[in-house]
Amino acid sequence: APTAALLALACLEVAKGNVDIALPAGKQVLDIFEAAGENGAAAVASLALANAHVQAGQAEDGARRKVFLPMANGHASAAAYHAGRAKRWFSALGAQSGAAAAQAILELERIQSCSNMISKGA
Repeated sequence: APTAALLALACLEVAKGNVDIALPAGKQVLDIFEAAGENGAAAVASLALANAHVQAGQAEDGARRKVFLPMANGHASAAAYHAGRAKRWFSALGAQSGAAAAQAILELERIQSCSNMISKGA
């Protein structure tokens, strides 16, 4: 039950846009569910982490733009990683709505541009 509560906290904080809590809570609960082999819960946690990284990346990029710095790739890369994992888990479980939510993240322009840079070795 404590891990379910932590997962609920991570999802709630993502919905509220509070990535300072969502990121560590999501990572902690993902590690717990993954170690326990609970792929359904791990997929939900991974999707929450992907969403949190999207939000954190948007905030970071906005702050960097204000001081004329280029966009950073860390959060976009992490969002792509966790969305890809979530999509694979959801697809394996036959949870099409979860897979579609993960795919929507993978199709974001910012995520795609970062993925293209990484695949080209930039």
